[in-house]
Amino acid sequence: MSDLDLIETERLVLSGWRREQLDDLVRLHGDPEISRYFTASGAPWSREKCATRLDEWIAMFETRQLGKLRVTRKADGVMVGRAGFGRASILRNHEQPVEVQPAEEQPVERFGGAARQRAVPGHGQQP
Repeated sequence: MSDLDLIETERLVLSGWRREQLDDLVRLHGDPEISRYFTASGAPWSREKCATRLDEWIAMFETRQLGKLRVTRKADGVMVGRAGFGRASILRNHEQPVEVQPAEEQPVERFGGAARQRAVPGHGQQP
């Protein structure tokens, strides 16, 4: 585990962010098909907004080991998403709370198969 790793499971590592990982966050939050599930407005973030949020998350992690965490696949180190606590309501535009499942168990349609493949290199490919 690195100094930024906070939680490790059999398949995933949840960790703090580094500034040089901005491109991963832009790829995730900049895609409208994906970002609609991450923010209250559902609007994609600009690179500048991603940079601002990343700086906030880094500061929060350094001081409290809280905030948004980077989720990577242990097998190959590829970022597969983010997790953590924020100000937005979990209900967002849904009447019922969102059910959270491991990515492998979620139907591809839920996040848009093509969008997920753009955001997560190697998604859907067998090793």
